[in-house]
Amino acid sequence: MSQEIACASPSCLPPRSSLPSPARASWPPPVPRRGARLRTATIAPLAILVILGWLTPAAMALDCPAVRILPHFEPGKTLIEGYVNTGSPRPGVRRRDRIRSLLATPAASAPVILQVGPASHALILDGEGAFSWRIPNWTGTATLGLIDPVASQTLWQKEMCLPPPPDFLMVSDIDDTIQVTEVTRRVRLVINSLLKTVEDREAVPGTPPLYRHLAAASPAHGRPLVVYLSCSPAAMARSLEGFFARQGFPEGVLITKHTLHSDGSDPAVHKTKWLRRLADAYPGRPFLLLGDSGEKDPEIYADFIKEGSRPCLGIIIRQVPGREARDAGRLNALATDLAAAGIPFLVWRNPDELRSALVTLGFALP
Repeated sequence: MSQEIACASPSCLPPRSSLPSPARASWPPPVPRRGARLRTATIAPLAILVILGWLTPAAMALDCPAVRILPHFEPGKTLIEGYVNTGSPRPGVRRRDRIRSLLATPAASAPVILQVGPASHALILDGEGAFSWRIPNWTGTATLGLIDPVASQTLWQKEMCLPPPPDFLMVSDIDDTIQVTEVTRRVRLVINSLLKTVEDREAVPGTPPLYRHLAAASPAHGRPLVVYLSCSPAAMARSLEGFFARQGFPEGVLITKHTLHSDGSDPAVHKTKWLRRLADAYPGRPFLLLGDSGEKDPEIYADFIKEGSRPCLGIIIRQVPGREARDAGRLNALATDLAAAGIPFLVWRNPDELRSALVTLGFALP
């Protein structure tokens, strides 16, 4: 039986001329008379061939939807992390690609090769299909890549120069902070996240140019490391990066969850874990935290800053439209509480108010 199904595709069946005489007369199998019973011996091998032909390519191929690079993560080293799942490599920005990536299985324990310039590092993915590796900092431009050694295929590649060490950390949420997602309206959330193309996704008005100014060196605060912190799964990373590029947001580090179920359903778990990790990696650097009022960003940011008396340039929260009356009490209470600790807490509703908030914090804007 194993020899009969070794070729996992119906196209690999022997030609008619090579079959013995008895088989030649009955290939393809005759259509049974009405009411006749199909023989299991005839159907089973064909079914196995079809099923194996459908499953085998997906099981063999690997796809890398997300890689993040954190420069100067520790003295003299840069952190490179990523996520790999099973399935044929795909651009990731089409609707079908996003849905397929969401349903894909992590490539647990698969071997990959991380290349940084001429150096190669053989890695084994963990149970979630993730890898994490610290490499020495480099000078000039280096070619970074992730390779599937089994298929001899490049899964991801990037040309990169290391930026100078950051003076502060600019950490921004994505959904409803800079990208219109309507997270609190579940049907609209699905439509915006899965059904709209990258070209159709809307930026929150005023955010692209102001974020570009923030990413440039500030006379008062220096140069930031821009971090986009999202609870979206890694399957959405290429779509988000396409949105950033199309809308003109500054390049930064995109941090997502590995899968929909990673870190549970509470956004505070994932975001607080990463805020603490960033604080440990860049000790003493102040944070500029940007989020929205739709979910828990105000509370997550406030609790994080207060728990370790961490330096903070300010917390800036976008008021999600239609929730003003619902959010007023909690936002006012947070502003009062943080003011007592000397932490600016500013809420904005339109681009002019965002600009005013940044000027209040000492950022020079044109």
